[in-house]
Amino acid sequence: MKALIACIASLTICICANAQNRSVFAGLLYNEETKMAIHINLDTPIVKVPGLPFLGGTNGYMGNGILYGTWIITDFKANKENASIRLTNDFGADTQKLTITRIKADTFSVELQQPVVMRRVVKGKLVKINPKYIFVKK
Repeated sequence: MKALIACIASLTICICANAQNRSVFAGLLYNEETKMAIHINLDTPIVKVPGLPFLGGTNGYMGNGILYGTWIITDFKANKENASIRLTNDFGADTQKLTITRIKADTFSVELQQPVVMRRVVKGKLVKINPKYIFVKK
């Protein structure tokens, strides 16, 4: 009987720990300075992209703020503290790789990999954005 209770307790701890690790990359990551947002759920493809209902659920998208267009997560690899993500713009013409690294509980470093193809509009022209930002989970 004691062995059964110990086995059930161990299984519960493993399940809870696994669920906690996976939820690190689920939610809204936001950069206050640029108003950029990453709507993300790497556990389950349930994130709907505004204006693109035909896509159904995705693992997330990046948009708003200074970004030109919407960037949809098309591929990723994640572990406990890091995620390597590939995004494709809403036209399907460009892809961008980025790395999200958890710095502390709700703070993440987001670094765009070279070449940086994401753009913003400045005085009617498209210019590259900076390659590194800090995002906070909201």
